[in-house]
Amino acid sequence: MNGASAVQTESLRVENLRRGDIWFVKMGRMDGSGLRKIMPCVIVQIDEMNQSGALDTAVIVPLSNRVPADDELTEYDVVLDPQDTGLPKPAIAAWTQIRTLSPDLMMKRTGRVNGEIMRQLADNIAMLVGKLPERFD
Repeated sequence: MNGASAVQTESLRVENLRRGDIWFVKMGRMDGSGLRKIMPCVIVQIDEMNQSGALDTAVIVPLSNRVPADDELTEYDVVLDPQDTGLPKPAIAAWTQIRTLSPDLMMKRTGRVNGEIMRQLADNIAMLVGKLPERFD
C-alpha cells in the first residue's frame, strides 16, 4: 500500500494521537538507512500515554495489503476491511512487527479500527510478549 500520492504532512504531537487510529507513516529500516516506504499503521499505544505527553514516541502496528487467501489465514490474523477502516484495500495487521516511532514520521490520519479489531491486536501483542511470572530475574 503506497499512499504517497494522496498523503499530506500534518503537524503532529503525540498528544493528538488516539489508540485505534490508522495513519500513513514513513517506514524504513530501523537503522535509518534504505528506502522509505509509506504505509498505513494502527496506533496501539494507550491514550493515557499519548495524552500525558510523557513520551515523544508512538507504538504502532504496520498494515500490509498482502492479505492471504481465506484458507491460508490463521486464528491470529487480523484482517481489516476497507469499509470499516477508510483504507483503499483490505489489509492485514503485521502485529509481530510492532514498532515505536516518532510522530514526525506520521503523515496523515486515514481512518480508525473498531473495538473488536483493537481487542484482537491487544490480545495478540500480549501473547507475543507473554506474561511475566511474579518474580523475574
